[in-house]
Amino acid sequence: MAYSVQLILVFAATLAIFHTCESQATANLYESSSGTDIVEPGSNVDLGFTITYYGRKYTSLYVSQNGYIATSPDASVFEYITWPNPGNPDYTLIAPYYAEVTLRPVIRSKPPSIPLYVKYEIVSQEAKLNNFTLEIEENVLAADGFRATNAFMVTWSDVTFSGVAWQTFADAPKNTFQAVLVTDGTRTFAIFNYHELTWTGGPNADGKAEQNYTNADFPPAQAVFNAGNRMGTYTLPYSNTSNIIQLETSGGSSMRGRYFFDISDDIIKAGGCHDNGKLEISPSFGGMLGGNVVEISGPCFEETDNIWCRFDDVQVVGTYVNRAMIQCVVPILKARGRIELAVSTDGGSSYGYKTTYTVGLLGHIPDGVLLTDKQEWMKTDPQNLYLTWSPSELIRSSNALVNIEIYGYKEDGNSVTWQKLRAIGEREPNSGQFNFQPSTVQCNSNDCLEYLVGAIQVSVADGSITDSPRRLWSPVLALGWFIRQAAITKYKNNWASQMCTEWSVKEENDKTWFDDVPTCPCTVNQSMADFGRWQPDVGCNINAGSECRYHPNAVHCVRSVVGTSQGAGSQCCYNGNGEIMYATDSFNGSTADRSLEWGQSPFRQPKLVPALSHWVQDVIPYYYCCLWSTENCVNYMRVRPTKACGSYEAPKPAMTYGDPHFITFDGKKYTFNGLGEFVLFQSTQSDFVLQGRFEQPTNLPFDNVNATVVTSVAMKETNSPVIEIRVNPDGADWKRKLTVLVDGQHVHFDEPGLMWQDFQDVVAIINNESPTANEQTNFTVLFKSGVGIQVANIDKLLNIITMVPPNFKDTTSGLFGNWDEDASNDLKAQSSGASPVTNADDIETIHKSVGVTWRVSKSTSLFQYTTLNFEELNVNNFEPHYNIPSLRMNMTLTDTVVMSLCGSNKQCQFDYYATGDSAIATATLDAQERYDQLVDSIKPVQVCGLLNIDNIDKSLKEGTSYNVGSRIKIIGCADGYELKTGASYECVTDDTGTITRWSPTEGAKCLTTEEAKELLAEANTASIALGVIIAIIAVAVIVGLTVWWYRTRQSGSHRTPEVDLEDQPGEKDTTDEKEVEGGYENVVEAEMMDEKAEHEPKEKAADVTPTEIVDDSEITPGGTENEGYAKGEDETVPEKPKTSSKSYLPWHKKKKDKSNKAVAAEKKDELDEKPVETSIDDVEAPAEPTPGGVTNVGFTKEDEEIPKHKKRFPWSKKKGKSQKSKKDEEHSAEQTHDGEGTETTGEEPPSVEPTNDMPDQPETTPEKPVKAESDV
Repeated sequence: MAYSVQLILVFAATLAIFHTCESQATANLYESSSGTDIVEPGSNVDLGFTITYYGRKYTSLYVSQNGYIATSPDASVFEYITWPNPGNPDYTLIAPYYAEVTLRPVIRSKPPSIPLYVKYEIVSQEAKLNNFTLEIEENVLAADGFRATNAFMVTWSDVTFSGVAWQTFADAPKNTFQAVLVTDGTRTFAIFNYHELTWTGGPNADGKAEQNYTNADFPPAQAVFNAGNRMGTYTLPYSNTSNIIQLETSGGSSMRGRYFFDISDDIIKAGGCHDNGKLEISPSFGGMLGGNVVEISGPCFEETDNIWCRFDDVQVVGTYVNRAMIQCVVPILKARGRIELAVSTDGGSSYGYKTTYTVGLLGHIPDGVLLTDKQEWMKTDPQNLYLTWSPSELIRSSNALVNIEIYGYKEDGNSVTWQKLRAIGEREPNSGQFNFQPSTVQCNSNDCLEYLVGAIQVSVADGSITDSPRRLWSPVLALGWFIRQAAITKYKNNWASQMCTEWSVKEENDKTWFDDVPTCPCTVNQSMADFGRWQPDVGCNINAGSECRYHPNAVHCVRSVVGTSQGAGSQCCYNGNGEIMYATDSFNGSTADRSLEWGQSPFRQPKLVPALSHWVQDVIPYYYCCLWSTENCVNYMRVRPTKACGSYEAPKPAMTYGDPHFITFDGKKYTFNGLGEFVLFQSTQSDFVLQGRFEQPTNLPFDNVNATVVTSVAMKETNSPVIEIRVNPDGADWKRKLTVLVDGQHVHFDEPGLMWQDFQDVVAIINNESPTANEQTNFTVLFKSGVGIQVANIDKLLNIITMVPPNFKDTTSGLFGNWDEDASNDLKAQSSGASPVTNADDIETIHKSVGVTWRVSKSTSLFQYTTLNFEELNVNNFEPHYNIPSLRMNMTLTDTVVMSLCGSNKQCQFDYYATGDSAIATATLDAQERYDQLVDSIKPVQVCGLLNIDNIDKSLKEGTSYNVGSRIKIIGCADGYELKTGASYECVTDDTGTITRWSPTEGAKCLTTEEAKELLAEANTASIALGVIIAIIAVAVIVGLTVWWYRTRQSGSHRTPEVDLEDQPGEKDTTDEKEVEGGYENVVEAEMMDEKAEHEPKEKAADVTPTEIVDDSEITPGGTENEGYAKGEDETVPEKPKTSSKSYLPWHKKKKDKSNKAVAAEKKDELDEKPVETSIDDVEAPAEPTPGGVTNVGFTKEDEEIPKHKKRFPWSKKKGKSQKSKKDEEHSAEQTHDGEGTETTGEEPPSVEPTNDMPDQPETTPEKPVKAESDV
């Protein structure tokens, strides 16, 4: 809190109205201009305004002569009760000095000679209210902005203890003290003034509790705030001890004997200073980057103190404000959750005062500096960058100047470092806005390349605080625009691509961390139901409306809550169909995280720092692989792959709800209405225990309900604190419906930065409501073991859902049963050897034989009993309603009404008849529906997983669903890879329906250029050998036929084949005479023509327009299209779609200005001069030779522009003579051809040579080559 000189002067002037004293003096009373004497022993007072006390609102009070203010006349009779009282009564009290007081002597024949009295006053004077405001602001943390509108003041003047006779009345010890309640209508503060204390509670001034004249004991007085209704108690130092009179001279505030308290909430916060060794801080939380000011009160400070604060392991200098308060600026921290905050008054030699401070995860705490147009900040060469902040949030002074600086973060070896890199604005006006040109603040040093992650800091330019000034931070960001010049100097213009390659090669050599990364759930429903192990990604949360900036095709992402032993985790993203998105399909998919977003205990080390390690290890590489360059994004996905969901195992739910009803882990439904505290479930796995407190409901339509509901739940596991969540009673729930206690201490979830809080081995407690509508009705507790507990307040009772991971199977017991997939043995007593109850409708037997046996003992109970009594809560002989018919005595509720709401649902009927409350009955229906949804969500999904084919991550595919029945079609490959045989795959099951696989098991492959060349060489060799064999066989057949025919001629037989056939019975030719006209001569001529055709040269059909081959097509001999996946002649192949209907691998190619055809034309001359390199890029694998030995080669249409992602290679048709061997030239002299084909004779093996129609393949890799499929 900043205090100006003017404020101090105003305060000093205003104090003149009151009796004040020096800071070392005893507190004087506030003057009462007109007070009203109470009517003994007390008076009811209508305030005319509202005060808030322990979360409840009151408009009237009861003032007692016995040193206290009550909220009800029920407390009018004084009782010697030690507060907190675990039994009854439990009054709501504000007691500066709770003791039996007398205002008159026992013998009243002579009146007292001193003016003792108890008076109260409703304060409305503006001057007095202003003074209260100033004092409260000075002495109470987080009181900035408070303005008193009303006050209620009670003064006990010169009062003595009960039982004093008139003879000694004048000489009896006297006490004078005062209580003031100050409010602004919402918040209420209490001020206790102890002007003079001389007796403690008995007849002697020394405070001994001895017998008086009536033989009654007088225990010491108490200074206490008691909430009543078993909600809590706060006691002042020395309360209920003989030293209570020291309240007059010790601690308090800037004035001894004056004490300040914030009493509005369920936690009483002491202001001023005191000697109890405790620290009060405000705020109690902040972000990891620090910069915010924390106000601290506790011990009474002196101006000469050398004050230091220690946050975790970082020490900073503190600032003295006044006797009751100091300030410290939070440093940069490297851990999350609760850390130790300690204060030293001797320069750091010792830290005697300690408390806890909550560090929120980056992204969960609102940013102080906002970056305008975040897309610009993500670029490497933006023109201008803009940022804004709230000037008053930084410092109140309108004349303050600020510094604006770039800070960088790095992890190196065993250390993590934040470093100031460059000032981009010095001593600028605190205007709340600033802009600059990144080109003017470039870093040229190689050292800058170590800082790719950073943030912008705006700090107060105040020379008096140089080590830890007040400062605001931007969100963490990539510093590509800052290190760009240094990167170009080292890596040239393609620096991002080079950095990606360098990084990915390094990552390829260390993948051991990936082995233990958790497997992603297969569906978005599974990921949301498995809340114990997976929580929404703040950047892509369907329930929060996140934009999913890094996952544009996703609708929801989750992250694993608990990291591996090496601090790694998984991020799983889901598309609009609710199916998992794989990294191999697009760079919008799920990835493994080398460093878990939440960090990993013990934090503070490379790869384990929350958020920041994730930025260094996972986010920045994504920037330079996929955002700052595009061609290498596939490399990122290769080293950050999706942990496939095929081996995912779902958790198991159990539930209690309503009146109360249970659903066990194995799905058994039953009802148990015990009264007391019971084991809901316990497990030998991680020593987990979950207990529930069952109480009779109050304030229902039917009074004295003979049933129970769950009102509180407590839980813990190995090394974790005890977490207790309670229903707040009526009147105390206007701000929060539930109270959360951690090891008995109240924890609030009111601010945005406190919605998620971390504790030792309890990963987190999460307030599931939005900060704008925060009634705190619903919490999720996450444990290190993977157990998740959801607790919801439903009409004053708790509904509890438990999710346990698969390793808890066969380890559970309690009212949730033993998870062993056998519901018949779930209803079993705690004692070993007991037989289970199988009839879930037998409520009485379940109650007496099973339910009550799971009652906890006083020693094993996890609950707090500050204002409660274990024996009172646990009633062994409680007899609830056992069946629905007995409930129908409540004739005010008709069967028709019940059935119209509940139908045949027995649990709903039970609750409606028992309570008469339709809201509870409706909640029961909703709870069962919620359970059914959870069970449906976690059902196993049969998947085949990623295709197990070569270089699947380089494939271009249609379809991204891997569930049974889904189809995937491979239609191409990424740049630098070529497709060998496209294929369509279907995810199928075996005959048993349990084992999944892809069908077919083999098919498509994406080969590298070298692999393709090797494959083509093998194919050419095989083709040549096959051609030789076929030619030899053909020659042999022709020679044999010729010899046979010749011998037939020479034998003198002039029989035609027809005649031969006619002589064979049953084989007479029925051909029409016209068809065989010409007889023998014509047949011979036909055979000779066929033989001649075999030796005729064939022309290559280069100008034939082929049907576009899309997938598994192959070229048949002669150039015709074989059956396969082909599009019609008029169809065009679409560009890569942006929807999820067709997924592509993560690569980007910048669009070329020239078409492939134009590029090929420009290279024409170069191709003519280069030696021919036959490869799979240039030609289809040779088809079978035709009878004449001609091999058909691949072809393209000269003037047809093939869409880029379908092109096999960029060539243009090149006319001219083909290259021929010398022997071919000699042969061509005898037999002329047009240069468009090759020829072999039956006397020599075929010689396959490339033709001029197949241009040489360029040395560079073509644009997105996709090889046409062939049958090699």
